[in-house]
Amino acid sequence: MNDTSSSSSSHSTVSEDTAQSNSENNMRVYQNVKLNLQDILNHLKKSDINFRALEEKMIMTAKLVNTILQESSSVKLSNTTLQESSSDKEVSSE
Repeated sequence: MNDTSSSSSSHSTVSEDTAQSNSENNMRVYQNVKLNLQDILNHLKKSDINFRALEEKMIMTAKLVNTILQESSSVKLSNTTLQESSSDKEVSSE
């Protein structure tokens, strides 16, 4: 039984490390989105706007935002599932 509990606690640590890594990745993606939005604003401020470049930046920004949302959703679902399975193991081991 001790093997099971130590296994689940190490699994939990790995999950926390993964969640931390995902959080750091999300922050990097967020910073990229922020920079792209600033770049879009700078394009708009110019009198000779290059609409093609602006369109490409907007598409790239939309893709990055979509990536953030997908990663955030999967992290939340993953954490919820892990918490549920951990509580099930604790109950059954008693």
